[in-house]
Amino acid sequence: MATGPDRRVRKTRQALHFALVQLMMEKGYESVTVRDIIERADVGRTTFYAHFTDKEDLLRHGVETLQDELREAGTARPAGTGRFFAFSLPLLEHAYDNRHLSPLLVGRRGGPLLRRWFDEMVADLAREELSRRLPARHPTRVPLATVVPFVAGGFASLLTWWIDDGLQYRPTELDEMFHAVAVPGVRDALNL
Repeated sequence: MATGPDRRVRKTRQALHFALVQLMMEKGYESVTVRDIIERADVGRTTFYAHFTDKEDLLRHGVETLQDELREAGTARPAGTGRFFAFSLPLLEHAYDNRHLSPLLVGRRGGPLLRRWFDEMVADLAREELSRRLPARHPTRVPLATVVPFVAGGFASLLTWWIDDGLQYRPTELDEMFHAVAVPGVRDALNL
């Protein structure tokens, strides 16, 4: 039995996402209209609104899709590897493989809304993983609610620096650097 949207729905949504991304690269999120999106995707207004309520909903769907892909990539790692932050390498690889789109995440073209959602996505992924690692009623030196924004903010800042620096390191190298800086402090703060 098939799950999720059928092929036509996926194809339409994909065309709308692609159109939005292209337009954001050209003129920035704030300047893009629904009319621009439907013209670029070559779909009707009714079709757009059958899938999304507005351009913000379309953008949110794209971020949620990425988050789901990162979750799956993180859980696909072999159990017991003990590696922290399973989201980091898949996200760095995604940014590297889509380097032409990376400025949307860290630059003005993506707009503050995309950046806020991106930061929230990273925080959610970090919170989910750290919550799974903490045994029930586990005493910590620092509350998890404090550690999560530290990890998410550090990762987002590192990603921004990497993109602004022209992606001079391979994703695996940057992932190792992130882990070298973040993991010892997180282990100490959470008594792991």
